Amino acid sequence: MRGVDLAIRTHGWFLQMVTDAVPFSYTVGLTESFGHPELMMIGMELDRQSSVIRRIVEPIEQTGHVDTADVAAAGITLVDVHDNHLDGDWFGTWVRRYGHLPPAGAYLQVVPPAEWFCSCHQHSTPRFDRPGPIRAGNRAERRRRRGAP
Repeated sequence: MRGVDLAIRTHGWFLQMVTDAVPFSYTVGLTESFGHPELMMIGMELDRQSSVIRRIVEPIEQTGHVDTADVAAAGITLVDVHDNHLDGDWFGTWVRRYGHLPPAGAYLQVVPPAEWFCSCHQHSTPRFDRPGPIRAGNRAERRRRRGAP
């Protein structure tokens, strides 16, 4: 946590990258430093997530706001993370830093455009703006893990 604290003191924010069955990334410190909701992204390679999030954060560091024209031109959508997903284990570093679960409105999901994916994965990005359970990965991978045919 000292590394997280140092990054936030130095840069105003920290990017936590999680290598899981489906890799995801989220920021810590944007609200504290710039008064902007935190960002999270899932379903792409971590290096791609990092570059997309950094691109979005750059104007936040300068103005406190997202460059909506740049985000729209890239085909990226930012959606509120539903409260249902803020009380799980998704944002552990955030919880360790602040000592409580993220409040409503604390996170925005970065949703990449469908054309960034191959045709079989164009609609498989988990959506955190919906209240239901998150189903990470594609259907064939979930079946393989369950041992189903």
